[in-house]
Amino acid sequence: MRPQYLLRGLLALFMLSVGPLRIQAADDVVQQIPNNALAFVVVKNLQATSGEVDQTAQRMQLPAPRLLAMAKARLGSVKGVAETGDLAVALISQEVGSPFPVIFVRASDYEALLSGLNPQDQDGPSRQVTVAGQSVLVAKKGNYAVFTSPAFRAGLKRVVESTESVKFDDNSQAFLQQADAYAVATETGVKTLAQLAIVGLQQVKQQFAQAGPQGETVVAAFGIYEELFKWAAEEVEQVVVTVQINDSGAVSLAKRVDFRNTAEYAVTSSAASATKLLATLPKQSYVMAGAGQFGDSQAMEKWMKMSVNMMRAMPGSQQLTDEQTDQLLAATRKSMEGMRGMSFTFGVPEAGGSIYSRMGAVMEVQDANAFIENYVQGMQQMQQLFAGNQGLPYQILAAEKTQVAGVPGMKVVMQIMPAAFGAGGEQVKEMFDKMYGKDGKIEVFAAPVDANHVALAYVSESNLKEIIQAAKSPDEGLASDEGIQATAKLLSEKAQFVGYLNTEGMLQFVQRMMQSVVPAEQQAQLPQLPPFPSSPPLGFSFQYDGEALAAEMVAPAEFLTTLGKYIQTVQQGAAR
Repeated sequence: MRPQYLLRGLLALFMLSVGPLRIQAADDVVQQIPNNALAFVVVKNLQATSGEVDQTAQRMQLPAPRLLAMAKARLGSVKGVAETGDLAVALISQEVGSPFPVIFVRASDYEALLSGLNPQDQDGPSRQVTVAGQSVLVAKKGNYAVFTSPAFRAGLKRVVESTESVKFDDNSQAFLQQADAYAVATETGVKTLAQLAIVGLQQVKQQFAQAGPQGETVVAAFGIYEELFKWAAEEVEQVVVTVQINDSGAVSLAKRVDFRNTAEYAVTSSAASATKLLATLPKQSYVMAGAGQFGDSQAMEKWMKMSVNMMRAMPGSQQLTDEQTDQLLAATRKSMEGMRGMSFTFGVPEAGGSIYSRMGAVMEVQDANAFIENYVQGMQQMQQLFAGNQGLPYQILAAEKTQVAGVPGMKVVMQIMPAAFGAGGEQVKEMFDKMYGKDGKIEVFAAPVDANHVALAYVSESNLKEIIQAAKSPDEGLASDEGIQATAKLLSEKAQFVGYLNTEGMLQFVQRMMQSVVPAEQQAQLPQLPPFPSSPPLGFSFQYDGEALAAEMVAPAEFLTTLGKYIQTVQQGAAR
């Protein structure tokens, strides 16, 4: 039996494994999962979690799933299933053969549970039973019934007999404590799954390589993901993802990545203090805004290396040699020298303008003049490096210190090349000229605000003047936005980096981009969506301590309610 059929057959049974003892029950089920698990998922107190999901659906004016009711209607009465237990689904490795899934369900009376599933064989450590019309194996381990496919009888026996369970360190346990559900990829699992993904990508690349120039573009694009999985196999020790619906109805999705090679890195910050950095930016309509403190830029070496390696995997960039890649890394390091923090905003672009026409930032630096000097030198190094590689997807045409916005600053001119789109790039030149600027050229301007802050803007010096003025009047900046303030309260208190995605601005951005690339004679055919009502933005936070990266996405309850009403409005308009 294929694993997906097993999972479908047992889904209804999982829904009956419920209970209010969240932390205790979750600890218990984790103790049953053997240490050769590649990955596993735990759902705590499914009854309460199912209720929270139903409430969230109702808040969004969507049909409530009512998972428990559906399971009971399909299965009828299942005796012996504890209504106070959690559940887990684990992927177990084997010395020979493919990994296989097992499911742990809390049992109040194992024998009663067994008899209710109509065992088809004689007494033994594992029995063949029927769940929702599917034939499966079940065995007892601790207080749990453990299910798998009949094809994995020997593997199930090893799971039941195992005495070494998966472990968490104190930081991971604290991370999991408030979750309603979580998924874990263990150290062995990360390496194994990354290697499997690399093999799969290589097979796909071989197929597309036979499809001519367009296939070569796809192959190059897959190379970026291949580099990411290689990096994960070498650097990542464990990955944990959690889901939580808090008392206010906000939904939080969080992720923690533990690294093998740690680095000294310490930044004293919080979501509140990071958000305050947005005060240096103009209070205006935005698509995305973010801010954070970096600490010592040397500690960011890991991230710069990963970024450069992924850039090298982009279409047209594979021609960079190892020596040139090292030079690119050195230039990147030079351009960031002295940076301690940053706030940025990606605004709704001007009608008919570049997508960068409302993009700007303010950087917190050790010395503003020294930072500009280093940045220009870093860009000039990249310019020389890229100049000898005309097939690259981007070029730096100029980087110089000059007068901008009436003060000494710098100007950088970049160009997005047709190679960025791979084969056929010339055919879409008109479209990306509209999106980025004529011939793909983008101008960047920067100037000091004061001794420790540098303002940066794209496309025009007038944008830079606006940012400099906002940076000198922080009480009127973007940090005072009520929606941002509401979402900031939901983010992790220890976050060093925060981001806010404004749905209202995002829809405006999408519609403006569609209008800029669709021919005038087809403009009338574009869907006309109503404006998205004002609501708190989606929030993001990141925390890095040199050992692990914790990331979080939060959807406030008010946003979910507004989204539900908006979807109904769109559906009603489409039905007319």
